[in-house]
Amino acid sequence: MTRDYLVLGPIEVRHDGAVVDIGSPKQRAVLGALLVAQGSVVSIDRLVDTVWADDPPEAATTSLQAYISNLRRLLRGGAGDPSPIERVAAGYRLNVGEDRLDLSEFGDSARRAQAAREDGRWDEALAAAEEATQLWRGDLLGGAVEQAGWLGAHAVALAETAGAVGDIRISALLARGDTGAALAQIAAVRAADPFGERAAWLHMVALYQAGRAAEALDVYTAHQRRIDEELGLDPGAELVALHSAVLRHDPVIAAWPRTPHWSGAVAVSSPVDVSSSLDDGPSGVAVDRGTAPAGSVPLVGRDEQLSQLGALVTGPGTRWTVLTGPAGIGKTRLAQAAAALAAQDGQTVVWVRCPDAEGTPAWWPLRQLCRGLDADPDDVLAVPAGTSPDTARFVVYERVQHLLADRAERRPLTIVVDDAQWADPMTLGLLSYLVAVEHEASICVIATIRDGEGDPEADRFRDAVSRADGAMAVPRLNRTDVLRLVREVADDDVDPDSLETLVARTDGNPLFISEFARLPAEQRHAAMVPDAVASVLDRRLGSLDPTVLEVLGQAAVLGDEIDVGLLCAVSGRDLDETVDCLDEALDERILVADPESGRMRFAHALLREQALAAIGTLRRCRIHLRVAAALASRDGPDGKARRAAHLLDALPVAQASEVVVACRAAADDAIAHWDSESAARWLDAALRTAESTALADTDDLLIDLLAAHARAGHLQEVLQMVEDRLTRAIRSGATVTAGRLAGALIRAAGAWPWIGPHVQNESLRAVLADTAVVVADDGPSLVRVLAASAIGESYARDAAVPARLLDRADAIAAALHDDAITADVTLARLITYSGVAPFAEDSLAWAEQMRALHHPDRDVDGVIVDTVLAMATMMRGDVGATEELTRRAIAGSERLQLPILRAQLRWMEASLAVWHGGFDVAKEHFRTAVAVHEDTQLYVAGSGALAMVALATEQGVLGEFIDTGGLTPTEWAGLIVEQFTDDGVMIMLAAGVAAIAGSHGDRQLAESMLTAWLDDERPMVWTSLGNAVLLAGVVADLGLVEYAPVLRGRLDPFADRIAITGHVGCLGPVALHLAELNLLLGDRERAGELVAQALEIARRGDGRPSILRCRLLAARMDPDMPDRDEELADIEAQARVLGVESVAGAARGLRPPDTPLSRVDARSKSTPRVPQALTATVDARPEPGLPPAARAAQRTTEKGDHEQ
Repeated sequence: MTRDYLVLGPIEVRHDGAVVDIGSPKQRAVLGALLVAQGSVVSIDRLVDTVWADDPPEAATTSLQAYISNLRRLLRGGAGDPSPIERVAAGYRLNVGEDRLDLSEFGDSARRAQAAREDGRWDEALAAAEEATQLWRGDLLGGAVEQAGWLGAHAVALAETAGAVGDIRISALLARGDTGAALAQIAAVRAADPFGERAAWLHMVALYQAGRAAEALDVYTAHQRRIDEELGLDPGAELVALHSAVLRHDPVIAAWPRTPHWSGAVAVSSPVDVSSSLDDGPSGVAVDRGTAPAGSVPLVGRDEQLSQLGALVTGPGTRWTVLTGPAGIGKTRLAQAAAALAAQDGQTVVWVRCPDAEGTPAWWPLRQLCRGLDADPDDVLAVPAGTSPDTARFVVYERVQHLLADRAERRPLTIVVDDAQWADPMTLGLLSYLVAVEHEASICVIATIRDGEGDPEADRFRDAVSRADGAMAVPRLNRTDVLRLVREVADDDVDPDSLETLVARTDGNPLFISEFARLPAEQRHAAMVPDAVASVLDRRLGSLDPTVLEVLGQAAVLGDEIDVGLLCAVSGRDLDETVDCLDEALDERILVADPESGRMRFAHALLREQALAAIGTLRRCRIHLRVAAALASRDGPDGKARRAAHLLDALPVAQASEVVVACRAAADDAIAHWDSESAARWLDAALRTAESTALADTDDLLIDLLAAHARAGHLQEVLQMVEDRLTRAIRSGATVTAGRLAGALIRAAGAWPWIGPHVQNESLRAVLADTAVVVADDGPSLVRVLAASAIGESYARDAAVPARLLDRADAIAAALHDDAITADVTLARLITYSGVAPFAEDSLAWAEQMRALHHPDRDVDGVIVDTVLAMATMMRGDVGATEELTRRAIAGSERLQLPILRAQLRWMEASLAVWHGGFDVAKEHFRTAVAVHEDTQLYVAGSGALAMVALATEQGVLGEFIDTGGLTPTEWAGLIVEQFTDDGVMIMLAAGVAAIAGSHGDRQLAESMLTAWLDDERPMVWTSLGNAVLLAGVVADLGLVEYAPVLRGRLDPFADRIAITGHVGCLGPVALHLAELNLLLGDRERAGELVAQALEIARRGDGRPSILRCRLLAARMDPDMPDRDEELADIEAQARVLGVESVAGAARGLRPPDTPLSRVDARSKSTPRVPQALTATVDARPEPGLPPAARAAQRTTEKGDHEQ
């Protein structure tokens, strides 16, 4: 006989499948309590509380015994069978034995689902989650539990577990690509909890993966509106980050929850989903190694984490870990223990704190690091004069890297970065950089990051460490460790019921538990655990003298660390009185002092927050105002930013006009230090302040804010802001504002169109069209709106669309006779057709028109014009002019502080270096360009691939620059095809994917990409010529004769050009690739003419790799060439000096094995020999029977390890 006990939902008992009537509600409650205990003893008092709550009858015990007797009889079954209910000491327990309990099975399935999820075993996770879901019929005991009682805590925990199981089930469905089933599950979850952020997040991801990105954005908008109107809340940081990722079509969303094999993707963080376990179980005895710092929580229940950290700090090479968890979980305490272990090991230990304060200047945590290493921060972190932002940033990065390596060589080094979620973007960028580049030095870096806080830079750093298996989530304490911690802190004990309440209300958070334990015994017993942890902290603060509490409140307003001099000025007290108050707070462990510097700070951020909460809102504003007044007379690198931050917090007491002026000053100071992110933040604050207080015209602030976002590379913010503000302008009829917004949009992406090749931006384009109607009577504004709209149609299938918009704008501008308006439309022409091969000559003419105009944006526009022309002159084969334009544009971008343009020019520098064969220089430019590009939002999804595929079509470079996730190059290329379902992106990437596939023998993939590209009827864009050349190489390498005529027809008009893909890639003379196509088609005479033409272009521009490729093709075409073997030996030798191994290998394969190599001076230029004959009869096709890779090596198209 078997019994089935069901408590997940209304309680049921079944004997061999037959339902047993278990009696009255109270009797059912007794059985439910025994089953939920899962074999543990339930005391009589607890059973009485369960049945009658706060109002038991006098005969409660007698009634309880009657219920037990009835249940024993009902569950006994056959005659003589023992009852599963047993009397033990002062209570009862139910021995489940071999019977089934859905609660136990549910817990097992949930744990298996969670474990499978963590390991990425998605099929197993789905199966386990579905098992658990089938067991879940509803809330514990059908919801018939007292929420304040012990069963209520179980019910809440189980509901959280059920939610986590549902989350795992949805995630697993998405991992398997079953978006339909996932969306059905999500709909049910959202109906039950319409305010849930996690469900909204999953809904957006599922819709995006289903190809319904617009609906995903609608979900965000609806959720944002709902929680604002009904709860007065804003969406969480993770949902906001996902919204931005959807807007930029970040490929990581398409792969989630799997890890994308993608180099340019930025990981998307999701709201934390609670995966509760039914019983954590006891842990082993913790050993507190070393003395805990004053005011810290004793280290309990952290054996496993201490063991891992101990191995980390004493390990070899460079090691990283990020300790994550909510506030108070013990991240800092663990870091302290690790630092103590490192110190015991004889290491240098440096502790860096990141303050939670607005206005903290860039590099502030790193200044602490430099001082801790006996280095002058002003020397290490100084911005090099006259350099670009990305150059300056990487110079500083390298200085810090060298400083760390130098100190670590003397003595192993451990660095703790506490509260890294509050670090400035510059510091976080450095940390992410170091994770990627520093591996050898004996350095251990331990960072702590609070869950749910920090900006995308913090997420990027955390993700970088996680990819190196360095993330460590600090867990909550289980019941056993909670009891131990209370005993450690208070030298006291708690009864079992109080312990249950304490565990439930503190959620195992060590700080909260410790704060409870530190209350006087009478308060603890009188109130037990306060209803909220805030009240615990308030009780500690309330025990202080009122004067001390007032000074602490003023100190909390100042920030995390306490500036005693500034505190005296703000409080109006003298130094002695102020220090006496701080000493009392130190005694009570509200404050702690750094043992080396003596500077005081709050023992925990939550204590500071509670001290702030004790101050009335307006009084707190007045204190901020006094702080700002005191800072006005102080000099220092952070003075303007700190003053602006305090004035913002002083609103509405502060004068709005003063706040705006201070924020502008802070923004100007940030711009001067190339910190555009901070500048944008200050200008945004100034604009919000000005608009909320109805100050005068705010257009200047708005345009400056857009410019700051553009300088910082925040293109998506610019586009979103322009769209929102244009919509407002339409409603209010503000035509001048609309025109200025359109003018800012024209220049938002530097020399590139503001619209990406893969992003439709339909809503912004629609708003621009509506704006054109509204501003129809305002000529200047209409010209700018039309010009910005034309750029938005750069990738239109109908080339007449942007042309008509520009022609209309030109006609209106001509009648206005205003140089500024003419400049806007002319610049829009240049940007719309930037890098597009048929418009190279036109671009030169438009540039001359621009230079003749005099207008306020002339200097900035001049840099944009030079940057665009660098592509046009390179295509025309005028390499000298390209180099001059690039130098001039770089100087202008650095002088005018235009980092977007500087990033684009960095790609051009890499392309020029590739053309000349300076591959080491090209690699450095490439690495910097990739790093800077990924820091911006310039065409985030796909742009990295466009650049990398253009530069890396062979395995050598692919492996060096692209993280293929352990895949082969062809597998990686195939994955790109799968990740980009958008036709526009696929066409942009098709040639590169085909080149990779062709060079590694995947003829099917190569041919499918070739067909897709040729079948597309879009007008030429900036990638078209380079893509055609790449595909010509694929056709020649694989002998795909049937495709050669159409490619030859497309390339013939550009035979005198150098093939480029915008700024990001250079693929050599078009004529050389045309020669190969003609050879394939049997027209050897024309092939010879084209080789001669390609050689002349290469020689004129000193394109050394191209010169070698031309000579190699000439030698292959003329087996009877005089001194052919010597020529091939010379080609091989020079190719090896340059590092073009595929040319060297091909030359080696064409000459006898005993021919000696020429002696080549690595510093000398390649001096090509003009071949005697170019029309010798040779078989133009690759030799049959050779594998594709070998055939590719014989081809003369150089897609070598470095050049591509």
